[in-house]
Amino acid sequence: MNTHSLFGYLFIALFSLLVVSCYSTPDGVMSSLSQAEKIMESRPDSAMAILQHIPTPETLHGKAQADYSLLMTQAMDKNYINFTSDSLIKFAVGYYGGHTEDLVAKGKSFYYYGRVMESLDKVEDAMTFYLKAKDVLQSSDQFKLLGLVTEKIGDLNRRQKLLDAALNDYKESFDF
Repeated sequence: MNTHSLFGYLFIALFSLLVVSCYSTPDGVMSSLSQAEKIMESRPDSAMAILQHIPTPETLHGKAQADYSLLMTQAMDKNYINFTSDSLIKFAVGYYGGHTEDLVAKGKSFYYYGRVMESLDKVEDAMTFYLKAKDVLQSSDQFKLLGLVTEKIGDLNRRQKLLDAALNDYKESFDF
């Protein structure tokens, strides 16, 4: 083997290592995402603080980026922070919308996309995504989330003066 080809192989190996390291997510970030998810229901303000301390979240990729965007949207919603666009939650919807194996994350991403659309007063889009969330979550054990989704469908039906449908949705939400 000549020196020229040895340097070529070495260059390819180092370049591959560089590419892999650029696209891997540090363990600290994954730990922060996991911790934020664990406390989201009981302490959404603390979950948001954890998420805000993740350095350069815009450099995350794949599942880490989807998890971050879903959790941050969830934290903003639970802390009553107004949404100004759907750009954050779109990452989660784009990722989980195409991945059917994690039905809970898919359903949550659809639900929170609906929450963002409702906040932006895009009622038809909100209803579309609430219905998608309900459809996805029907086969899960996420009864609280199913109840919330069904209640939000009822709220939108009430806003549109579809009172019989709203009443049915509210009754159904209690069943969960």
